[in-house]
Amino acid sequence: MNRRAGVVLSVAASFGCGGGDLMLPNTRVPAVLAIESGDLQNGPAGTVLADPIVVRVTDAADRSVQGARVEFSASGDGELAPAAAVTGADGTASARWTLDRDPGTQQATAAVVDSAAPAGLTVTFTATASAAGPRSTVIRILEHSPNPSDQGRSVLVRVSVEPSGGGSVPDGPFSVSASSGEPCAGRVSAGTCDFIFNSAGTRTLVARYPGTDGFEPSESAPVSHTVNPVASPTQTLIGTGPDPSEQGEPVTIFATVRASSGNDRPRGVVVFYDRSPRCGEGDLLGQTELNGKGQGTFTTTGLSVGFHTIRGCYTGSAEFSPSEDVANQTVRED
Repeated sequence: MNRRAGVVLSVAASFGCGGGDLMLPNTRVPAVLAIESGDLQNGPAGTVLADPIVVRVTDAADRSVQGARVEFSASGDGELAPAAAVTGADGTASARWTLDRDPGTQQATAAVVDSAAPAGLTVTFTATASAAGPRSTVIRILEHSPNPSDQGRSVLVRVSVEPSGGGSVPDGPFSVSASSGEPCAGRVSAGTCDFIFNSAGTRTLVARYPGTDGFEPSESAPVSHTVNPVASPTQTLIGTGPDPSEQGEPVTIFATVRASSGNDRPRGVVVFYDRSPRCGEGDLLGQTELNGKGQGTFTTTGLSVGFHTIRGCYTGSAEFSPSEDVANQTVRED
């Protein structure tokens, strides 16, 4: 027998010794799945549990199985990350558990997915989710334009409201206040509101979210806004009636334009828009010619059912600068 043949026979004989005790790790077959750690935890609903859930896969001889695929799932809207993992050399695999947002008992399942493993190789973890406290929110002023603006013309303010950790908050009101006293209010879903400043100068704007069930109130960082003076400034005031109105019922829009100084009454035209973010935009309703008292009216039956923001825009004249105002109108089903 040559030397090479003797080595081969020797190695073969050594593998034969001890019967079936010698087995390469990748030939071990999953037989048992057990909870290693992470069961019976407690945490606020909707949050990640403090400890990962960990399972261990072994074969029939209680030896760790490396390379077994384990899939994780959770009850309700809970999440496991990762959703699947492969066991390491110690036979373990783990995942982080984000609880469902509903308080109470919740469960997570781990299952071995291996064609060589017996069916139903699963374990179940249990956790208790407590009612979570209100989430903090952040409100920001994203835009206030134009800046600087002109006296008597609208300023669009755009805000965002977000909860801690991301996502969205339920629709609700927000407000923006100016240091000169003017208010501005809107809905979170729209994210905008309008100021109309009738005097020149610099203002500080601050946005506030009052909070709702499950979300805390918040206040924005202040921002500075400048209003430029204009020659011969005016102030436009509009109102509607009746409010609320029934579908198809005539709604009259009243407009008054005043000069900011002196007793002169501006003449010219006020144009009315529905759902208008600024003068010249939105649904054109019509217009009115101002009389000698700076007043005019316009009547419409074309408003649809719902909430309307009516904008009246005085277009100005050779002697007087443009200005504008907004009024709200609610139309109910007949």
